[in-house]
Amino acid sequence: MKIIPKNIRWQAAFSDRRALISLVSLIAVSVLFSICGIVMLAAEKDSDADECLPGQITEFSDDTESKEIVVSGNNSYLVHLKVDGKEFTHCYDKDEKQTVLDLLYRNDVYLNAEDTVNYDLSVELKPDMSVEVGRVTYEEVTERESIPFETKQILMSFALSSSLPTSLQDKYSSRLKNTAGSPGIREIKVKKKLVNGEVVETTKISSTVIQAPKDAVVYVDASHLLNVGGGAPTNYIKKLDCEFTAYSYDENGPSLTASGAKARVGYVAVDPKVIPMHSYLYVVLDNGFIYGYCYAKDTGGAIKGNIVDVFLPSDTDCSYFGRRQGTVYVISYGS
Repeated sequence: MKIIPKNIRWQAAFSDRRALISLVSLIAVSVLFSICGIVMLAAEKDSDADECLPGQITEFSDDTESKEIVVSGNNSYLVHLKVDGKEFTHCYDKDEKQTVLDLLYRNDVYLNAEDTVNYDLSVELKPDMSVEVGRVTYEEVTERESIPFETKQILMSFALSSSLPTSLQDKYSSRLKNTAGSPGIREIKVKKKLVNGEVVETTKISSTVIQAPKDAVVYVDASHLLNVGGGAPTNYIKKLDCEFTAYSYDENGPSLTASGAKARVGYVAVDPKVIPMHSYLYVVLDNGFIYGYCYAKDTGGAIKGNIVDVFLPSDTDCSYFGRRQGTVYVISYGS
């Protein structure tokens, strides 16, 4: 049996003890670091918000969400500024006496003559105040709009055509073709006032017609306005051979007759010395055109003797009517 000297046994035991102490120390350090990590992580989770410190500026863009900022103690507060599409949050000490103007200068925000602020510049800042700057700009634009056309109706006695010579019938019929209308174009210059890019006011500067509208023309048969009856009356006071002319509406519409009534189809102008006013008549022309039953309601400077001026629905009718010969049947005398 080999005997180990005493001093060697003691050295071995001492070496084993140091190894054990090192192992225990290493384990203790590892545990301590783990605990510190857990504590720090918990503290981080408990405080996602940033702490507000006086003098701090936090900027938020339009495309990012605002972070939560907490006020440290009761000695500071937050103020918000929105300008040029950006938002800023500032932290102030409650002892600071700052105004809206100071807030703008702090952010190097300078106002143009017409820019707007939702608070007076001298107003003192308060907790959670939200200051907004409206940038005012102007732009001039030219726009075009359509001018609607009107439809003009022209009344004509189509029955007149059959009493015209063949050469005039074709011309008369050609006048009866309806024509389509077309809208015009108006150019408008406007001045737009914008606040932060949004139009808030529009002012018209000028308006110019660069293409006038073309009215549509529609010819409407007014032959039904003639009371032709069943032919010439068999009972009448007297029969007169007369010369006939025609007149129509003036450009302002129906004019007043000498009797005070508005001129219309069925009223004729006469010489009161030959045919008394308000007499009831029947008119037929030698070429076959029947004006029919009518009243003597008007007079005229050129209507002398056996001349009768009949009222027709349009100037075109009158131009084709010309001067004609025919017969007037006086059915009853007027007063």
